[in-house]
Amino acid sequence: WHFYTGQATRKWNAAAAGNCTWYAMRRWQSFWRRHLYPAFNGNASNWGKSARALKYRVFKFPTTQAIVVFPASKAHKFGHVAWVDEMQPRHDGTWIHIWEMNFLHLYDIHNRWIKVTPQLSFIPASAI
Repeated sequence: WHFYTGQATRKWNAAAAGNCTWYAMRRWQSFWRRHLYPAFNGNASNWGKSARALKYRVFKFPTTQAIVVFPASKAHKFGHVAWVDEMQPRHDGTWIHIWEMNFLHLYDIHNRWIKVTPQLSFIPASAI
């Protein structure tokens, strides 16, 4: 049920340790249970564009087992990425459960539920 058709990968995690990008790549690699990391480039806010250029699928709708890409903001001028493991419809919209690193501090890992907004994009690691 995995979706992989030869998109660019690396055998190492090219992101800076302790950052959200490093953690998201690590979660992707763990999902595949292989020693392959996506070859995305740039800051977190650019990952959607980078993924498309490398022939990965990028969606504007939420999915699990995916990297969610947050745009740049005042709080995170380089954007942010996290790993989505659950979705939940609620009366006020769709919510996703994410695991992330460096939302507040380097190397800190935590999880939370967030409401899906149109600004988010999703890079799925599995088939839909």
